[in-house]
Amino acid sequence: VTFDPSVPATNNPFVDGFYKTFIEDSRWESFVFGTLTTLFITLIAIIGGTFIGYCFYLLGLNNVVLRKIINGLTIFFARTPIAVILMIFYYIFFSGSGVNATIVSVITFTIAFSLTMNGLISHGTDAIPKDQFESMYALGYTRTKGFNKVILPQAIRNFAPSYSDEVVSLIKATSIVGFIAIQDIQAVADGISSKVIDPFIPLAITAVSYISLAALTTFIVKLIGKAIAFHSKKSNSVIKEAE
Repeated sequence: VTFDPSVPATNNPFVDGFYKTFIEDSRWESFVFGTLTTLFITLIAIIGGTFIGYCFYLLGLNNVVLRKIINGLTIFFARTPIAVILMIFYYIFFSGSGVNATIVSVITFTIAFSLTMNGLISHGTDAIPKDQFESMYALGYTRTKGFNKVILPQAIRNFAPSYSDEVVSLIKATSIVGFIAIQDIQAVADGISSKVIDPFIPLAITAVSYISLAALTTFIVKLIGKAIAFHSKKSNSVIKEAE
């Protein structure tokens, strides 16, 4: 079927629905914009959250007080709905600041993912035998340098599957940014659904968009995981030499 935006679609319900949802009034542009918005928020949160989470763990590794503060924040974020946290940031912390809603959402999800990352590193490290740490010190490494060189590569291998799951969870969680008037995929679909009456096609396109984004990010994470696994083998050889 060839679609022409200037003429009505056929009498086929599915084709008509697709025409009204995607073609009419160039609504496909809204879906593209919403997808890019979701992708932007997600990628920044993943990259920034991963790095900040790593920094959080190092800070807690060397300072008991900071570790307790970070653990307290982790509990707060884990037990509070992310939608509530997002609105607290937007309507309270950044109220009247002029900060764009998209930036507020990026900050919120980055902090949330960083605390998740801190927990993943902690669990991954706990699974490593204690004699690995002794070997690390035997090689003359400081706590921080030894952690980066010897412990972290092995810890990443332990929590890599959970990391992929958390990335997918983050992508799905961003669907609530419409609460602060951000036009992401979900908000665009909701708006178009109210115009075309039948919500099936808008929601179907939304589902496909989220599935595609999740598949893309999971693929990238797996590629990074393979590179880290290779580095981890080198770390294991260093430990064996020390033993």
